[in-house]
This record gives sequence, structure tokens and C-alpha cells, in this order.
Amino acid sequence: MNSEIQFTRYLYVKEEVKLSLILCILNKKEEAIFWAYELYYSGFKNELIDLFWCMYYDFYYTLNSSFEKYLQQKLKHKLNFESNCENLIAMIVNNFMIRPHTMDIFMLKQTHIFNLLVKHCIQEYKISGDFAMIITELESILLNQDYMQLASFILKEMKDEHIIETFKIVVKYFNKKGLKLDSKKIISEYQKNLQNEYYFDNKRVIILSKIMHYYVLIKNIKLGKNIYVLVEPEEVIIYETINAELKTEDLRHILPAYKILPLATIYYIDEYNYLSLFNLKREKIDVKSAYYYDWLFYASFSPLWKERIVRFNGVIDEINKKVIFEEKNHDNEEAFYNEFGYEPDEQKIETQNKTMQEIKKERTWFSFYNEHKNNGIIDLDQCILNNINKLTYNC
Repeated sequence: MNSEIQFTRYLYVKEEVKLSLILCILNKKEEAIFWAYELYYSGFKNELIDLFWCMYYDFYYTLNSSFEKYLQQKLKHKLNFESNCENLIAMIVNNFMIRPHTMDIFMLKQTHIFNLLVKHCIQEYKISGDFAMIITELESILLNQDYMQLASFILKEMKDEHIIETFKIVVKYFNKKGLKLDSKKIISEYQKNLQNEYYFDNKRVIILSKIMHYYVLIKNIKLGKNIYVLVEPEEVIIYETINAELKTEDLRHILPAYKILPLATIYYIDEYNYLSLFNLKREKIDVKSAYYYDWLFYASFSPLWKERIVRFNGVIDEINKKVIFEEKNHDNEEAFYNEFGYEPDEQKIETQNKTMQEIKKERTWFSFYNEHKNNGIIDLDQCILNNINKLTYNC
């Protein structure tokens, strides 16, 4: 399934929705709230949570370390909200958008592979596993603010069994530089948070984020403020799923299913032409053919559509990429399409283009980086950025 495109509730491509959500948050565009609810109401709740955390440590932590506790509090129930709590998603998105961000961690993750110079003692450490032999070198890297070498060591060279020891050295180093860090508390909280699956899977990135935050403190760079936006439940009703409406006595439609897409797809998936910066599945799959002829199969990968199909006794045929309804009970198929027959191939071009628009190459990573680097402490060489055509961002 990882190689297949997956359609959301309104037949956007899921990976493109995730990227559009991140990009709209970074660019402070109100469409971000729509994209967040598109994931949420499609049933991708856990992926939305992971995306929030991924984006936080990649772009926001270094200037907004106190925002971590806010996210932990809001996401502790894993978006299994009680009634009238869906406004929390809009609150989280808005609270991202009012905060400053940097490109430092994101770009270090993408570009540390270009660091061709690996210190001899680190190479020896990788072979012997003797952590003591690289302590001096690690302190030297920290002192010289060699961010690329640091990222390479933390993200790739450091052995798992030495993560805590490395973090202790880092905290000790920054205390020597004048920060008053409670080493015992910091290490204890880090180890406690490792019980969280996302935290554990991204423990290296999180340490790198904390290191860059300490550099920010040393350099007295302005931090984000501890202010928070509130969103009332009635403000997010517009993002709830639109369903077909039947006049029950004679089954006529007040709102037929085929009219839902023109109402619901209110934004173009790539309104601001950023998606060309990323590797997309549509580059290898005929996404328009999938949308026109096999939309229900690709929609079946979302929990919302799978539940709808199963409710009407449909069967997902992964070999032939079809959804089949039992021939002996034709009423199920008719009832399903009465309620969910979106007929994407019959929609006006404007509606189809909201999800299927051509992805135009109008930006480069050099231009994108320069748009967003203002708050960072790293200034990447243009040659490195020019070597990047497209990135794969798994978030």
C-alpha cells in the first residue's frame, strides 16, 4: 500500500494534503486548517498527530521549546475527542502559525549527507564502539559550531547505546558556556518521553533539535512568545464532512452525492506552487486515471471510505484495484452510490483541478530556503541547495 496513492474524504491525494498542511502552516495560510481537518475526518488521526510532532521538531522547537508541553497536553488523547472538542485541531494549527520557525533542523536532516568529511576518530569509534575516544571530538564539534558534522554524528554515526551519554555531554558543554540547565531533569524527561512511540522513533532528531535550541539561547536569538490562540467549537463546523441528503419519503435527493465535491473542495491542492519541491507518488502513477476511473479503490485506503464500503457490504479487490458489491444484493451498491457516488469524472474541470491540478515547477530549494531562513542560525551554502532538486519528506 505504501507505493499506492491514497485518496482522502474529498478525493485529494493524502501525501499531498500532508505536504500542503505543512507548507500552509509555514506560510501562515488559513488553508492549513482545512488540510488538517481533511486528514482528521478521513480517519488519519494518528498520522495527523505524527505530522504535528514531526513539524514541531523540524521547524519550531528551537525557538519554541515551551510549546512542547502544550502539544503534549492537547495530543495526549490521540485526537479521540469527545463531542464538541474537534476545535482543538484548529487551535493547534493556529498556535503553530503565530510562532516563528526556522529551517535549521529540516535542512540539516536533508543535507548532512553532503558532509563528506567524517573525522578519523569518529570512523574509529564506529568500528570499535569505544565512546570514550570521541568525547573530545564531540566537544570540539560543539565548540566550532560545525552544524553539518554535528548533524551527521547525531543522526547517523552515534550508536543507539550511546544516545544518553552523548546528550549528557551536550548538556554539560552548554552549562560550561553559561546556560543554567538542570542536567538531571532534562535527561530524566527525555528518557521518560522515550516511552512515546513517536518520540522513540525520532529520538535522534529530537536531540539535534534540543542542541540547536541551546545554541539559540547562547546567541540570545529572540524566542517565540508563550501566547495561545483559542478557537470556539462553532468556528470549525464548516470543516465537518458534507453528506448527501435524501428526502426520505420518496428517496429524492435534496443534496445529491455528485454535488458534494464542488461544495467541499474549496482549495486547490497546490495553490502556491510548492509541491514541485517534493517527490510525489503522482510522478509514477497516473493519478488522473485513478481519479476518473478507480477513485473508490484508492479512496478505500482511508478509514472513512473503508468504513463506508464495508457498511454496504462492499469488498475491496486489491488485485484488480476495484471495489465490488455482491451481485446477489444489488440494492447495496445502489444505496452506496446514492449516498457516496461523487462522480469525479463528471465534474467540471474547475472542480477536478482542485485535486488534480498540474504540479508546476516554479520554485527551487534555494528560493524556498531564503524565504524561511530568517530566524535560523545556519546559512547553507548555495552550492548545496542547488544540488537539491526534489526531496522526499516522510512525516
